[in-house]
Amino acid sequence: MPQRPSDLQEEAAAERPNYLPHAVMSVRGLVWKLAKDADGCRALQQAFEEAGCDDVRVLLASELQTHVWDAMKCDNANHVLQKCIGTMRPMDSQFIIDELVHAGVAKTARHRHGCRVLQRLYELCAPDQMRPISEDLVKDALPLCRHIFAKYVMQHLIEHGSDEHVAALTQMLALHAPALGADGSAYAAIGSWCAAQCLGALRLKCPGELGAVALAPACSAY
Repeated sequence: MPQRPSDLQEEAAAERPNYLPHAVMSVRGLVWKLAKDADGCRALQQAFEEAGCDDVRVLLASELQTHVWDAMKCDNANHVLQKCIGTMRPMDSQFIIDELVHAGVAKTARHRHGCRVLQRLYELCAPDQMRPISEDLVKDALPLCRHIFAKYVMQHLIEHGSDEHVAALTQMLALHAPALGADGSAYAAIGSWCAAQCLGALRLKCPGELGAVALAPACSAY
């Protein structure tokens, strides 16, 4: 009979040194297995919260290496990925960026969980660290702006991306504004985002008429 996640945690805890917080001791060596389970997922998030230092979080996160794509798609494990990003130093999330780039950034952005993982990365990692992701997003910007999940990632690119990538994206929005403005999903992307949330960022990063051109179709609809 397969062992329950709670049984696995107790078995692992008996073999762990006692200088680590209990929440960490109970999950070491079982991170990937527990991440896929609803109860295990919550235990892991607690472990990342209670870890006493960055090195311990890195130790736990290392058990997710080579599993990032599968973790992103999992209803439970994606929350563990997001907790990793939210509690670790940005440089320690590099393996997540690398594996998602290898698997496909556009595919990740279109996924219901992947879009959230990318949003967390944009919120907490520096633009230079996010460069390979931003470059791939800009290449596929037009269809991604129209996608039900990916459009939220494009918003985060505008809010947190480098000047270079924001300029490239807003130039694309300006060139295709009529078509995007007529698209229901893209309308939300360039309408509510740009008008209500990104107006300041666009004006600062893309001065002159470019920001106004990109915004005009969306704003005129309100």
